[in-house]
Amino acid sequence: AAAANPDVASDPDGDIYRRVRSRFNDLSALDKGDGRADSRAEVSQRARADRQLLIDILNSEGFFDATVQLQLQRGAAANAARPVRTTRNARPSVRFRLPGL
Repeated sequence: AAAANPDVASDPDGDIYRRVRSRFNDLSALDKGDGRADSRAEVSQRARADRQLLIDILNSEGFFDATVQLQLQRGAAANAARPVRTTRNARPSVRFRLPGL
């Protein structure tokens, strides 16, 4: 979703998008443990941590009004072993720049 923002999409080399994505992938709490968790509560906590991480990374790139939505799609109650799927949707907003820096 980050590439849909005109400020990010107009970056000729895509450096902003790649930098944000790379930092997020390196630090993602959901990626720790190779996709395994002891409980759905642990998945939920990791997903919330990832949401905040993505907001923090976007803020560090000057996207101070960024929003990140998180969705968890849980398996059926009768099948506790069914994986939980997470979806993150990021809207970077307008990039703020400080003149002269």
